[in-house]
Amino acid sequence: MKYFYIVTNRFKDPDGVNTRKIAHFLRSKGAECVCQIEQEQAFNKTGSYSDVRLVPDNTECVIVLGGDGTLIQASRELSEKDIPFIGVNIGTLGYLTDTDMSSFEETLESLLRDDYEIDRRMMLDGCIYRGEERIFSDMALSLIHISEPTRRTPISYAVFCLKKKKKQTSRMPSSNHMRKKKKNNNN
Repeated sequence: MKYFYIVTNRFKDPDGVNTRKIAHFLRSKGAECVCQIEQEQAFNKTGSYSDVRLVPDNTECVIVLGGDGTLIQASRELSEKDIPFIGVNIGTLGYLTDTDMSSFEETLESLLRDDYEIDRRMMLDGCIYRGEERIFSDMALSLIHISEPTRRTPISYAVFCLKKKKKQTSRMPSSNHMRKKKKNNNN
């Protein structure tokens, strides 16, 4: 793997210190790296961290710096690219992210050596209907949470799983998450 794109949560890396550290590491190993924070138009006031139009076509891996929320948002926004993601936790929780700033070099070395596995995760398409009218639609990674802050009783909902017709060529969008290959302890 040689071509990377870095998406950064600017609220967790406001000065870009961690982003530059990872970019420098990759470039020092001969990899090419584009950082979204270097593209000023990528950041907007809606809270979006990534813009699919700015991801170079030759990108082989998206590195997401932030927490699980940043990884989920980037997966949704960049899902049409069908590029593997790896999360670097600079947030608080990090159950979806694969590494953190103390161990990112080892993880990225594995990617550079093509020593990794890809976990495919299905993206969910959620829609809210009022009667027959669709009032909201969005894509999510892993789960969709439905709540109403002023309501004390559970919200009732229906889940429909629709199979695509065989003659359609499109597939269910997915997000690819990468991780280092596990060492074989039998050697």
